[in-house]
Amino acid sequence: MDSILQDILDMHTELNGVGEQMLRMRAKLDRIFFEVEAIVRERDELRAASASKSVEVVKADEQESLVTKLLPFFTSEATARRFAEAIKGQSDTGITNLVNHYWQTGAINKKAKKTHLWRVLHNAGLYDAQVSNWNAIVDFR
Repeated sequence: MDSILQDILDMHTELNGVGEQMLRMRAKLDRIFFEVEAIVRERDELRAASASKSVEVVKADEQESLVTKLLPFFTSEATARRFAEAIKGQSDTGITNLVNHYWQTGAINKKAKKTHLWRVLHNAGLYDAQVSNWNAIVDFR
């Protein structure tokens, strides 16, 4: 009977050792998991920041391209830049109101053709309505 009790005690001690070893391994795995999770989060943040900077560069390039296309219509580069900035996020009606205002204040070149300006804005995806709507609203007289 004593030997059986000793065997049970030995197995219990062995199991406690295995249990402690498993707990240490579990703690180590948890630390590794949290380290990997932090690395992945940092990588994702860097990717997002990089993508955001790429989008900003593309938008800046698109803005410069738009200003270049608008230059022939305006009396100065500064005016073309102000117009390009002013139409950001504007509705079609807002854009035509701005065009009429710029025309009335003499900021648009008197030799400009309104249909050509529509084409630049339409092709840039800034003015969605058809040229007939543009011609009905924009007054270059």
